[in-house]
Amino acid sequence: MTTENGGQLHLLASSSLRDDGLHSLLMVLRVVQEVGKEASNGDTQARIADYSASEGKGKEYEEYKALTSYTTFDELNKAKKQNVTEPTPRWSAPRGDFLKANVDGAYNPGENHGGWGVIIRDGKGQVVAAKAGRVQNVNEAFMTGLCAVLEALKMAQVLGIGQLIIESDAQLLVNAIQRRDVDSPYAVVLREAKLLMEIDFISCDIRYAPRVCNAAAHELAKLGMPLACVMLQPMSLLNLVPM
Repeated sequence: MTTENGGQLHLLASSSLRDDGLHSLLMVLRVVQEVGKEASNGDTQARIADYSASEGKGKEYEEYKALTSYTTFDELNKAKKQNVTEPTPRWSAPRGDFLKANVDGAYNPGENHGGWGVIIRDGKGQVVAAKAGRVQNVNEAFMTGLCAVLEALKMAQVLGIGQLIIESDAQLLVNAIQRRDVDSPYAVVLREAKLLMEIDFISCDIRYAPRVCNAAAHELAKLGMPLACVMLQPMSLLNLVPM
């Protein structure tokens, strides 16, 4: 865009400009037009300042200042995204005929035992079964989480569940079960879990879920540490674990 004195004012745009930036873009055009009409040999920024004063530095000018503080609209959009608070993830119900088993293990370093917890819910979020227990002779959390997966598979078998999704907040555990080749000190137990998933279900998959989406299983695992094994009734869970 060229002013009357032949100088150039560069309006930086981007193909990623969205509708919510249209108002700000129009404001820039308006300012540039006013400056272009009155521009001479004076400083362009001074002209813009004069324009802002005449406009009383209203809402549009504040938007213009925010807009022109960035080099490109890409940078503006990036800054907007950084200022947006991401919604907190939440547990989601399974779709179709699937049921979902959230599992977790608990372990205190220095002790030779841990706990595991399993909670199975249907597509409406209703609790179908929940169980917690203690596992002996372990020296890391990975094994307690793996025990929780095995318990979930066995519970699903007993309940006659054919389509199951397992969720765990232990990324290493999920990766180990998902891998085709098994290279781990717990290879035997991992193969057992993979075999059960393949032959005992119409469909069975394990996925990672953030801790906030796995809170119920996490609390059950902590409850299971001092226990031998206990099957919990749905109503009894209301005061024990976050649903």
